Amino acid sequence: MPPNDPRALLAVLAQLENIRDPSRIAGLRQFARYIVRGDAELHPLGQGEINRAPIAIQLRDVSWTGIGFICNQRLNNNALFRLHMLNHGHSVGQQSMMVRHCREIRDNLYLVGGQFCIEAGMLSLLGLNPGALSQGDAATEHFVPPSEVA
Repeated sequence: MPPNDPRALLAVLAQLENIRDPSRIAGLRQFARYIVRGDAELHPLGQGEINRAPIAIQLRDVSWTGIGFICNQRLNNNALFRLHMLNHGHSVGQQSMMVRHCREIRDNLYLVGGQFCIEAGMLSLLGLNPGALSQGDAATEHFVPPSEVA
């Protein structure tokens, strides 16, 4: 995904929108998704991250609880990032998110779904141990794989 070829990027995004079959995804989503287009960056939040450089992404869609985007590197499930929405290269908003799925749609081009989440520092301020929080999480059988909804 060359960053200087917006037409190719828009063509990929349009193709992805066309493969969604509304009858297959009806009832699977809790919140409506809205198509958005824009630039953004991901800043790694994990302690074990070696490469701390921001990752450039292109927004695809957004809902109340998450965001879809494309990027040119594979992201690990459950990786934590701070998402910075950009306007003319400047951050105009940010939100913490966790990668829920990442699948290759072309060579070095990935479709990624992220779930918005609260930051560990905020949990600590509220008196919660962020490390222990995931121990009580529900099993992931409620998560619908992207192949079933895309």
